[in-house]
Amino acid sequence: GKLLALGFGADGLMPRRAELRALEDGVQLEQAVVDAGGFEAVARRLGLRLMGDRKPRGYWNDVSNVQREVLSFIDANDLETGVMPSRTQLEELGRKDIAKSLA
Repeated sequence: GKLLALGFGADGLMPRRAELRALEDGVQLEQAVVDAGGFEAVARRLGLRLMGDRKPRGYWNDVSNVQREVLSFIDANDLETGVMPSRTQLEELGRKDIAKSLA
């Protein structure tokens, strides 16, 4: 919640430790991320990707990858099962990559 409120995640990426440490209360925020299971776990819960977590070339051309990512997104965001999220939902919840793959 606080990460998003600070403007992180708009680009779909989890902030790096250095970005958090640069904030006034960044050390405490970094510790909160660690206490909540670490950067990978928090990123997954928020629907964000870690820096450098790029998909291989052609990844989005495989329909099974798109399906897996959409289903994971629905589950991670407690959305209604069986209902395709809108492009706006995907983008607002930090998954512009999925939205772009569906264009």
